[in-house]
Amino acid sequence: MLFDKSAALIAENAKTIAGGINSNFRIGMQGGPLVFQRGEGPYLIDADGNRLIDYYCGMGAMVLGHTPAGVQQAVKDQVDKGILYAGQSEVEFQAARILCERIASARRIRFGSSGSEVVQAAFRLARAATAKRIILKFEGHYHGWFDNILWSTAPSRLECANAPVKVAGSAGQEAAAGDGLDVIGWNDLGRLEARLARGDIAGVIMEPAMCNQGAIAPAAGYLEGALAACRRHGALLIFDEVITGFRLDRAGAQARFGVTPDLSLFAKAIANGFPVAAIAGRADLLDLFASGGVLHGGTFNAQPVAMAAMVATQQALTPELYEGWSVRGVRLRDGLRAILNEAGIKAQVTGFELMFHIGFGLEAPARDYRDLLKADKALYVKFVHALLGRGVRVLERGAWFVSAAHDDAVIDATLDAARGAGDSRMTRGFIAGIFHEPHSLSGDLMLDRRAMLGAALGASAWPAQAQANGRRIINAMMTDEPASLCYPLFNTRLAQEICGNINESLLLFDWQFRPRPNLARAFEMTPDGLTYTFHLRPDVVWHDGVPFTARDVAFSCGVMLPQLNPRSRNAFSHIARIETPDRWTAVVHLKQPFNAFLLSLMASSAPMMPAHIYEGTDFRTNPFNFKPIGTGPFRFAEWKRGQYIHLERNPRYWRRGQPGMDAIYYRLCPTPEQRMVAIETGAVDLALADDIDTVVNSRLVANPDLVASTDAYNGTGEITVMELNMRRWPFGDRRFRAAFLHAVDREFLVAAINFGLGKVAHGPIPSTAPYYDAKALTRYPYDPARARALLNEMGLKPKLGGVRHRFGIMLTPDGGGAWTRGAQYIKQALLEVGLEAQLEATDWPTFSQRSGNWDFDCDCNSYGEYGDPAIGTSRFFVSSNIRKGVPQTNIQGYINPEVDALFAKAAIAISRDEAQAHYSRLQQILTQDAAMLWMYERKPMLFYNRRLTDVVTGPNGPCDGFGAARLA
Repeated sequence: MLFDKSAALIAENAKTIAGGINSNFRIGMQGGPLVFQRGEGPYLIDADGNRLIDYYCGMGAMVLGHTPAGVQQAVKDQVDKGILYAGQSEVEFQAARILCERIASARRIRFGSSGSEVVQAAFRLARAATAKRIILKFEGHYHGWFDNILWSTAPSRLECANAPVKVAGSAGQEAAAGDGLDVIGWNDLGRLEARLARGDIAGVIMEPAMCNQGAIAPAAGYLEGALAACRRHGALLIFDEVITGFRLDRAGAQARFGVTPDLSLFAKAIANGFPVAAIAGRADLLDLFASGGVLHGGTFNAQPVAMAAMVATQQALTPELYEGWSVRGVRLRDGLRAILNEAGIKAQVTGFELMFHIGFGLEAPARDYRDLLKADKALYVKFVHALLGRGVRVLERGAWFVSAAHDDAVIDATLDAARGAGDSRMTRGFIAGIFHEPHSLSGDLMLDRRAMLGAALGASAWPAQAQANGRRIINAMMTDEPASLCYPLFNTRLAQEICGNINESLLLFDWQFRPRPNLARAFEMTPDGLTYTFHLRPDVVWHDGVPFTARDVAFSCGVMLPQLNPRSRNAFSHIARIETPDRWTAVVHLKQPFNAFLLSLMASSAPMMPAHIYEGTDFRTNPFNFKPIGTGPFRFAEWKRGQYIHLERNPRYWRRGQPGMDAIYYRLCPTPEQRMVAIETGAVDLALADDIDTVVNSRLVANPDLVASTDAYNGTGEITVMELNMRRWPFGDRRFRAAFLHAVDREFLVAAINFGLGKVAHGPIPSTAPYYDAKALTRYPYDPARARALLNEMGLKPKLGGVRHRFGIMLTPDGGGAWTRGAQYIKQALLEVGLEAQLEATDWPTFSQRSGNWDFDCDCNSYGEYGDPAIGTSRFFVSSNIRKGVPQTNIQGYINPEVDALFAKAAIAISRDEAQAHYSRLQQILTQDAAMLWMYERKPMLFYNRRLTDVVTGPNGPCDGFGAARLA
């Protein structure tokens, strides 16, 4: 099918309508939104004359299908009587009686025009009735586009890195509008009870079955428990049935699940596409509109034509209609499940008779929004596009809405289209990687790719082993060579991503940052939070055959890591002693409770190191820094300088079935052009963060042979910064640092230099992380005039040529990529205010040495929070972490006793609120001081060949290694 006329009409009318559309949710299918001429039953006919089976159904509104005769006639009859009265009509009374008779919660009704409107009415009622202020909503639930509720409706994996926080859904959204809102995860009754217990919640709003994202039923007892908890704590329970109403049951989801809320909201299917919404609920609540001083108004509320459509729709929704309709919906849902399974496509098809969801790549049915984030949405979009070519229009987000007009013949045609899409060669190309076919990354294919690279990499880049014996090999790349392969000593991302395959941690963490067993098969903590006991696996050996024991844990956490690793130094300073009662037990006693202790055991912060190799030696010069020994799935094989680092399969690895590959080669690709050619031709199968220039990200995202992962670095919470050596004048003057920030247009950095990947950073804690407090921040907007004034104030007046001061900026080694471009722009921006910067190119060993030895004026860098400010943020500001010779510490020389004290108090805070108070004050002080030059929050991308699976298995991404990776 062609859609050329739709595309042309959209482009032409974008001259008068912003984007050619009147709702951002109508962007539509891959390739662009469509323009329609008419609807007929289950079909839509577009501007190109294509007749499409429609499972959008008006985003769920067309419950009877397009142009149902009864609704059309009722509307025509009412138009003849009048369109708008600015008064009451008998038809609206009839509509109200129908709902009050049918809906259990509907003792009283008020009508509006849209779901977004009646949501606001419900909030107003809840606050008036309870005299409380806070509305509680759930991550992934959608309740309209207004500023006060458009939070955490579809946050990314990066934004979901920690416990749910409020994530704005739009640019230009008023931040203060979210002050009356709190967000938690859904389907977790304990979490809901705990939040309600604080006593400040006016209303709890939820989709009774999560349908805007996915199609997820409430857990057994969850709705009943939520209602009881609201009763105990004086809050109202509000069901948003804009989608579930009249799809899960003709009396709403509340009838299906047998739970009656205080207030209910309906729209969409209520009138088969006409703009009608309703708020229904207890009489005493709704009567506040009439006599309680609560305002509810709207010229188009209960508009007679729309009311006539509603009455006709509700009259058509008989039990008999639902009976046959539901059978067809189940046949479609189960048929799609069978087709995908037969095609070898890993997918979950879940939901209800008349509304279900398909999630590609999911191992099990989703229980909440975070489970849905594991789905491969990009692959599903390609599948949807293939269906569109076969005449079936389906929502890209995975939802399927079935109307009463979808008869058996239409269901059969849909299943045929799905079967054809799943079996075609084109579709297999689109969704390669989820079909279970054997592939190899070596042999003749690799020889072809080698020829394609030619001069880009050079023949010497490929060792003979890569093509021999049919071995299963991962080819990754590195932009530069690391200074060493001692994980704690050279704790940069490059070393982490290589050494994560060699050195392991006691614990792993899932996507919700919950600890999971690893080298420690189990652990327990005493109630006072002072003692942690780790029970080690008895079957783990180091790569040289020596058993891994509690001695290694005590040495790593008590000796080596605190000395070398900048994050461990602060985290493990809380350790009083480590006992080893036997070879397989390590008992860690803390001086005081440290609320981030378990998170500090993440592999990127606490890799276990071999005591028998390092104990009693100079850690910095130990020869095993260049031929590391670990317990991980891969062991060090060879480092051929200037070409590659080769890791081979650990044949004695303790985890059954791993590693899934025979070797990993990290190949040196120093320029952005080489890296681009390598990943596009398939010569390299894996491009890690910063390997690919942001200029070409969109090109690779569109490549059907590649997977683009935006969640591989969720555990980092990364901010791009510039660090000033405050020991040198004038960098120790707060006014200079403020002037620097005012001189740089950071919005331009994000948009033009980093191509929109990220957002401006205003302080030390990422906006998506726990404890971020926007109200505490001193901001430094782009204002060159203010920058000049501050420089004048401190005596830095223009001299010959208009230059006030000259200094150096040490560049992050990236082969001329985004980091370099950003520094080049910053140099130009600073010159506008009279500061002349000399850009100083380095390699990683030089960069590490110079920054660690304080031999710099200014540098470009980035740092991660790693789940908690006590781990990833404090190290840059506490004076105890000023350690010459150790990079990634407080290399600026920033000293503030109050900051030291606040970080110490926050780390041992008993409650979340207590910790928040300390971190809010810290953000206030550090931003007032301009204690670091925060540029922007980063969202690094990872690309890999679709034939590889299980590349990223948790929020620590590549830093946990690739033991699980294998060929599909």
